[in-house]
Amino acid sequence: MNISWQNTPHRLSHYKPHESTIQLGNVTCPVPVHKIAYLEKLNKLRINVFGYEDEEVFPLHVSKR
Repeated sequence: MNISWQNTPHRLSHYKPHESTIQLGNVTCPVPVHKIAYLEKLNKLRINVFGYEDEEVFPLHVSKR
């Protein structure tokens, strides 16, 4: 079995090489959900954030871009 970053894009290690290219502006980490739209605009990205609690998945932020 060949497990590489190409086969596992959901893993954090897939995104670590891009960490230095993301502009955070005045936003600190961990990023508050209400700042996600600002980061989307600043970096020309689409970001969707989901929560998980009591075996339920629910959207916290869905990109409008």
